[in-house]
Amino acid sequence: MTVQEFQADRIESIGRLVAHFLENTDENRREWVPQVEGAAGLRCALDQVGECIHVNRMMAAILRKEEPPAVGPMAAPRPFDNPQDAALLLIESAKECADAVRGLADEDLQHAFPTRRGPMPGHMVLEIPYRNMAYHGGQINMLQLLYGDTEWRVPSAASKKV
Repeated sequence: MTVQEFQADRIESIGRLVAHFLENTDENRREWVPQVEGAAGLRCALDQVGECIHVNRMMAAILRKEEPPAVGPMAAPRPFDNPQDAALLLIESAKECADAVRGLADEDLQHAFPTRRGPMPGHMVLEIPYRNMAYHGGQINMLQLLYGDTEWRVPSAASKKV
């Protein structure tokens, strides 16, 4: 297994897991932003998934050496109309990104790709989508805890490959 195959599998897996977290967030809390004294930049679960979709697509474009979207992830509009579409688009965007990672040549791991934060070697760029989705998956889990949901919901091996 190559580094590219390994990381691509991780990207698809975390995308399915974060979609699972969203699907298991109380439907009345998917738009909920908790009021926490002194907090800044809090966002609802759907906004976080929207960012993940955008980042996955942006990183896929960068890795394919295409022009990424001009708008940044925090300013991008949600690319979906409902939570069901959000979960599906997250999984699709993770696959799109994973396919771009699989398409990298070994030499691309050292190639400097242009990013919003400046030139970055491919071996660092291919980590961004995974780390971003893992972070936001944790944020969704924190939202669940804040509204009192402490149930551990990991997909079963029989239901989904995660």
